[in-house]
Amino acid sequence: MASVTFPEALGGNGQTYTDDADPNTGLDGLGYTVRFIPCLQQAVIMGLSAQSNAQAAAEYVQQCQTLREEVGNDRLAVAADRQHVDQQRQAVDTAAASAAQSAASVNADNIVHAPGSGLPNEAGEAYSRGVVGGPGDLIAQGAFGFGAAISPPVWPLASLNDNPTSVPSGLYRVNQSVPGSPGFGTLFWQRYNATEGTLTWRNIAGATVRVQERSYSGVWGEWSRVFHDRSILGTVSHSDGVPTGAIFQRDSNDFGSWSKCADGTVEFKSTTISNIQVDIAEGGLYKSQTIAFTYPLPNLSFPRVYGCTNNDSTAVAVSVGATQANARLIKGSPGSGGQLYLQGLAYWF
Repeated sequence: MASVTFPEALGGNGQTYTDDADPNTGLDGLGYTVRFIPCLQQAVIMGLSAQSNAQAAAEYVQQCQTLREEVGNDRLAVAADRQHVDQQRQAVDTAAASAAQSAASVNADNIVHAPGSGLPNEAGEAYSRGVVGGPGDLIAQGAFGFGAAISPPVWPLASLNDNPTSVPSGLYRVNQSVPGSPGFGTLFWQRYNATEGTLTWRNIAGATVRVQERSYSGVWGEWSRVFHDRSILGTVSHSDGVPTGAIFQRDSNDFGSWSKCADGTVEFKSTTISNIQVDIAEGGLYKSQTIAFTYPLPNLSFPRVYGCTNNDSTAVAVSVGATQANARLIKGSPGSGGQLYLQGLAYWF
């Protein structure tokens, strides 16, 4: 007896067919009438199943090939990533070595930490302040003489008459031996541009502050003094007509008092002479003897003098010279007890 089975695993229905007359599986006798066609159908179905499985197998093979290619590409990518990682690791190692070298050369005392951090050397109140003028270098304490704890730097040129355009603006000091210097003092050099500027000098010795200024614009100008409440009054002096002392000077001596001005003028007043006799008759009037007045200051130029009296007499200047003037009193009737003094305006240089 022969038989054939159509497995479900291969697309069949699991039915078995035999060539005998078995009432359930046989094709002999009348069995073929009910089993032959289904048997042929199962053969066709299994053929189609085999075809479908073959196509699925081909697609699977193609999928495997694609996956293989993707794995190959992933392997190349992994290799490239490994090379990149190695490069990054080398860069990190180099940076770490450099950082370690830098850290070894840093003085911890020079490190400033944020305020409130609790770490050493906390920054001061300037930590959060902005920088005027935008980015750039900050000025250190003592630079150009600003904020110097002991003294500003010495003026860098050999003379105060030299071209100063190479000198940065700032505070400096100078002594009296430097050519062009008014004496021991401090200097404040203010540049206006690359070729011009002003220089201010202040003395450091003496009870009175003295300030002088001059400007530079290709050549130096002369020193000019700055006056204040302690320098307006004092000894008036000059050099070739240029004032070198105070603005006003008041003084007196046995011959009278005076007030000198720096412009060269002087006002003066003589001492008063009392009890003058007016008893010399002349032309219907009476006059006194000629009285000589010595000026409080000698050698005055172009003096203009007038007399003053305290009664009904008239004071008349008889003659006016460089060092003295002569005057007398005149009145309509003889008398005594008159007083006379002179006032005048002249030039002292």
